[in-house]
Amino acid sequence: MGVSILTVVAIVVLAVIVFRRGADKVVVSNKHAKWVLRSALILMGIYAIFWLIFGIGEMISGDLSGVIHLIPAIMIVALMLLALRRPMEGGVVLAVLGVLASVYYFAAIARGWAFKVQAALVGGVPYFVFGLLFLAAVALARRKQKLPVQGTVM
Repeated sequence: MGVSILTVVAIVVLAVIVFRRGADKVVVSNKHAKWVLRSALILMGIYAIFWLIFGIGEMISGDLSGVIHLIPAIMIVALMLLALRRPMEGGVVLAVLGVLASVYYFAAIARGWAFKVQAALVGGVPYFVFGLLFLAAVALARRKQKLPVQGTVM
């Protein structure tokens, strides 16, 4: 439940940024940055499919509570679409979400260390990796074009 709340907050923050500032076109113009961005989107898609398969598998076996696993898949797709519009801010939000989700899972699991680490690896680390890939794409795009970082005055 806690990670769902964190994810909804991340979606709202990204949505506000996207609707206030519009899309960022810096990454789109660089070939290498596009490949890093595509890698991040493909990995996020695979992560969403993981949750879809998990939920559908439970529902096929007769456990209708598997519907709850479809919610993270929908949230991941929403994060994908929003982070694609603003890769810099999306990368930061995803990386922070990954760290917070990992800490939450590590603290919330009452079993041994192995379960804590496993939950953090499945629930939080993917978001952190996605965020780093988005930030790497932005860094590649800015390095190739020699653009100033947003917010700096020349």
